Formats: sequence, C-alpha cells, structure tokens
Amino acid sequence: MIEIKIDRLLSDNKIYMSEDTYKSQDLSSTKVVLHFGILKKELNIELTNRLPAGQIILPERLTSTISLPNLPYESFFKDDQFHLGPVIGFMPNTLYLKNPSLLMQRFKNYNKIKGLIMIFKEKDLNKKDLTINGYYYNPHTAELTKGTFPYPSAVFVRARMTKKKLRHLKSLGINLFNYPQRNVNKLCFWETVSQNQELKSHLPYTCMYSGTSSAEQMLSNCSAIYLKPLNKSGGRGIYKLEKHKSAFSLTDKKGNISRLDDLSDLENIIKTQKYLMQQEVPVPFINKKVDFRIYMQRGYEAKWKGTAIEARIAKEDSIITNSTGRERVLPGKAAMKEIYGMFKHEIDNKVSEITKLCIQALTLLEQQGDHYGDAAFDFIIDSRMKVWLLEVQIRYAAERKVFWSKEDQIILPEVLPAPFEYAKALAGF
Repeated sequence: MIEIKIDRLLSDNKIYMSEDTYKSQDLSSTKVVLHFGILKKELNIELTNRLPAGQIILPERLTSTISLPNLPYESFFKDDQFHLGPVIGFMPNTLYLKNPSLLMQRFKNYNKIKGLIMIFKEKDLNKKDLTINGYYYNPHTAELTKGTFPYPSAVFVRARMTKKKLRHLKSLGINLFNYPQRNVNKLCFWETVSQNQELKSHLPYTCMYSGTSSAEQMLSNCSAIYLKPLNKSGGRGIYKLEKHKSAFSLTDKKGNISRLDDLSDLENIIKTQKYLMQQEVPVPFINKKVDFRIYMQRGYEAKWKGTAIEARIAKEDSIITNSTGRERVLPGKAAMKEIYGMFKHEIDNKVSEITKLCIQALTLLEQQGDHYGDAAFDFIIDSRMKVWLLEVQIRYAAERKVFWSKEDQIILPEVLPAPFEYAKALAGF
C-alpha cells in the first residue's frame, strides 16, 4: 500500500520516495511517468531517506492549470509508469447541478472508491487542452469543490451529449457508459431482445399501432392491450384497450373509462402520435395492477448484478404504477411473499431467474454498440409465477426519487452509489 502526500511547494516535475520504496516497486529509471486521468507527465525521481518506506510525495501543481486535489488516492506502479486515481467523470442531469445536495447520496461509498470524482456538463469540456472546468466531491467537507481537471479515465453519463463530443471523448480512449442518453424505447427493446427465443417467451407481444385494423387483429389474440406512446415515459399518454361482447373500453392513466362502439374512435384520440401496442399480462388473483423493477448494475468485477428490487402497487382502477398512479411501494422480496405467497427459497430462485433474464437481455442490447453499467428493468410475475419483462430504462428516475415517498427512497442508498464501482474498474483501479 502506497501512501500519497501532496506538497504545494514541491517542484512540478519531481516525485520523492525512499530508496526502500524505489526498490520495492522494481523501478529501474531515474524518471517515472505519472498517469492521472488521461494526463501523462514525466517526473524526476528524487530519493530521500527522510521518508518512510511506502510513502511518496507528489507536487500539487501538475500543469499551469491543473493541481492535484488533496484526496485519498489509490496508486500502483507498472514498469516505470505511476498510476494515480481513480479519476472518474460523472455527467448528471443539469437539474441536479443546480442543487448539488441531491447528488450527495451518490458518494455514500466514497471511502471504497477514493480518488477524484468530477462532476461536469458537456460545455465544461475544453477540447484544446483536454481539461474540464467542473466540480469534484470533497470527502473532507462532504461538498462539491470547484476546480480544473484533466479528462477522466471513465465517465458515467446521465445527461444528453452531442455525438460530436461523444466521439471526441471515445477517440481519446476514455471509457464512457450509459450512452446514448436516451431510453431504449419499448419497440427497440422488443425487436432486439425477442431475437433470443428463450427471452421471447418472457416478453409480452409488442408491435407498432398502424391503424384500427392492427388493434382489432391484436385483440383477436388477447383480451386487452396497452397503447403506449413510442418515446414517452412516466405513464404519459398510456391507454388500456379492452374488447367486450358488443363494444370496446378505453381506460386512461387516471382510470377514466370510455366506451367505444367502434375502434374508429381511437383515431380521434391517438391522432398523429406514434403508438405501440403491447399485450396485457393478466394477473387474475390480484385486484390492483402490480409490477416490479429490478436495478441492474455492474460492480468492481465489471459483472452485472441485481442491486435492488421494488414492487409498485397501483391505486385502485389505475393502469399505471408510476409515481402519479401508484398506491405504495414494497421491497421486491417482501411483495413476492405478501402478494404471491412465495417461500424464501422460492423467492431466492425467482430473483436468480429474473437476474439471469435481465443479463441476457442487456447482453443483446449491448451487441447493438451501446455500453451500459446501470439499468432498470420493469417486469411482471403472472399467476403461474412466470416472469414477463416489460421494458428496460437506462435513464430511469434516480436522484428524482428524493422528492417522492419514503418507500420510494428505500433503494437509493444501494442504487445511487453503485455506478462508481464500475467506473472505478473502468478507470483501471
């Protein structure tokens, strides 16, 4: 374990260590190259017996614009290269930059991550000298501190970024994840994941609405379908369409039911919007709509894991379980026991099955060229205990949950810090 000390008076091209440290790291030169994010700087090694073994002193000032923040770092030597970090970038929604307190739960496990975690916007990138004018998490004050930094080694993206800037960062070898910054829409999810026959059996049939005849044809194979706007989330614009003996019924997200004598009336409601249709998965023994969400995240080992599961129970007559349409939120395992009557071993097996299905789906999605480390899957368990994957959300509600109920916030301490574990691995630490 190397102990790092930072000296503001030290020359910007020197690194100090004892002879014991020099030998223990198998160094063979009088110089070493410091790697800090993508910054590389050659330093002259100065040996001194005044330092204890395992301690290294670095200059605070690295360049005319970049200084080393006084933080707990991890480090290692590889040949004559000295890696200091991790140096991680985080691009949150600009809403949270205006109120940084909303980001603080992200840093709950900082003592395990360590290093420099910088927060920035796209316009903070300086392509000329490869620096960022942003903020970093300061563990000494538990606040965000302003500074200028080198480009990071890895970036967790939760804000929109132009393709030009994405290409720029990727061309420098920076590991970005969770881009593009759009949700994979429900039709894209169906078309990609249904290519796997095993997974297809766990997906409700989904297709584009192309007129009343397409809805009528789908209703000939199932009793009810959901009409969902192609690129909207949060339950906005969703309808449930059911076929009865002599008419149809259309339920909006607030539970208001309209009678349709003829499906041509649908055209006046949908108008020119792009809608898709999704088969309803009925759960007959439950009188309120219930669905689940599992948060899938990569950790230090870069492997997917299910960090948390929650169950959302809708209000009476509501067809959505989003924040505006739900009655309560339960921990996922508690809901499986309370609502489905599962025993512990059955719950554990079901969670393992769900996690496996989600990993298979994410693998297929990433084969399209995207790179994810943080995702949320919505799913349903039917009366036969079969799992149905409804959709994946890459830009799911995260920090926003602090404005919701205490039940909604239960998962935050586990979910919010986790992406920095993967970012640390991508940064090489």
